[in-house]
Amino acid sequence: MSRGRELSKKADRGGSSQGFGAGPTQAGLEAVVFTHLRLATASDGAHRNRLQPLDARRFYLETLARFQVEVTFDVMAAVAEAEIRAQHMASAPLPGGAADVRNTSSRFDFSYTAEATVDVPSDGVFHSVALGSRTGDASVLYVAVPREDSNVYRQAEVQNPLPAPMLAGPAEVYVGGEYVLSTTLPTVAPRGNFKLGLGVEQAIRCARNTRFSEQRSGSKIVATTELWHDVIIDLANNLDRDITCEVRERIPQPAPDAEVVVEEGAVTPAWEPYTQQERGGRTLEGGRRWRLTVPAHHTQQLSARYVVKLYANNELEGGNRREA
Repeated sequence: MSRGRELSKKADRGGSSQGFGAGPTQAGLEAVVFTHLRLATASDGAHRNRLQPLDARRFYLETLARFQVEVTFDVMAAVAEAEIRAQHMASAPLPGGAADVRNTSSRFDFSYTAEATVDVPSDGVFHSVALGSRTGDASVLYVAVPREDSNVYRQAEVQNPLPAPMLAGPAEVYVGGEYVLSTTLPTVAPRGNFKLGLGVEQAIRCARNTRFSEQRSGSKIVATTELWHDVIIDLANNLDRDITCEVRERIPQPAPDAEVVVEEGAVTPAWEPYTQQERGGRTLEGGRRWRLTVPAHHTQQLSARYVVKLYANNELEGGNRREA
């Protein structure tokens, strides 16, 4: 696709939305478009009276003639060589973590105007160019899954401060001026939020302990076995500030045709169902979570109890004890 045709297509879609500062106006865009268009000659029956995109080589020749510039080399050969280099660069692999903007910006055009003039070397390699600096709101949530891991992880929720999408690509993350990690960010909608993992928080510890007891109930016509499980979690905040932490747990879920009943007992403080829908995968069955604020230099204890009931002459596959 020639540059003139591409710019004409963008103009037909209604211009651009602004990302950084004031982008090009519709009038300015049209001025660029029309410099690359020419009216077909009267002898051209197929395109008579229609504006057509100008061939790039012809455009360069007309520009040189208009400014009365004399050159001592073959202009067409130079243009052909430049086109070959451009095609080679267009097929070059992207840097690690980078994404093709055509696949991440949906169907809309946005302009990202730099805060200052930038120079980009024409040396055939990719370069990072700073367009500007913006500040967005951010909050930190601490997440623990003590059933699987005793570590507590930091998770930042950051708002895109731009009125345009923040496109997918590699990023380096710093906290308090110190480098934390390198990652790849997704495309974020204008003013949208995204979550960013920041690794383990060493100053917060999470310990999980369990107790198990087995009781036989003979008060009914059919005797049953009750398998009581207690989960006790100690969450210690050694930071100098209060934290918001989410502790995730799971209780067993019987198969639809199983002769087993699972009932929750006392839970302190109260928890809520957790299905991990934000992860976009399969719904988590039996998921629970606590979401609480822990004061600085304070240890909060969480406890939950549930019972598995089955016929006295049966036992659970893999053993009656469900908690290690």
